[in-house]
Amino acid sequence: AAATRDCAVRQPGLGLALSGGMDSTTVGWHAARARAEAGVDPLAAYTLDFERFPDADEREFVESALTAIDCRHAWLPGDRAYPLGDWPDTFAAEDEPPPTFGAVAMMDILRAAASGGASGVMSGHGSDHVLMASPTQRLELLGRGGLVADTLAWRRRHGSWPPLWGPI
Repeated sequence: AAATRDCAVRQPGLGLALSGGMDSTTVGWHAARARAEAGVDPLAAYTLDFERFPDADEREFVESALTAIDCRHAWLPGDRAYPLGDWPDTFAAEDEPPPTFGAVAMMDILRAAASGGASGVMSGHGSDHVLMASPTQRLELLGRGGLVADTLAWRRRHGSWPPLWGPI
């Protein structure tokens, strides 16, 4: 949180990629609060709006987040990020968008932010990696015995085995 606040105050014309998820909402809340306390211009937040893909629609979450985040907000058309119409069904089992989705979506947000005068854009992207290890990190943990200890600790705490996010 401290790093987010420090960056938010030092960066003039800051934008925010706001998805409505916990990560970008948390980053946005801390950044907006720090900017307000420092008397700096508010964040310019950008969210993709999916008309063709209702399963990707996070409008309800974004609108809820906007009640707590002081920012100028703009909805951007998001359907272009799904160039193949079957992607939402294809990747539904993973509960994550396909890799190219993020590149297209972020490029649209960066373009909108730049045209709005933003000099940088914050997001919650990558926060999941703090909580969920990548396959490479799991191999490293396995090699030094940490994966087994972490897995057993998860089971003791939650009463079930942890979900696996990719091959070990």
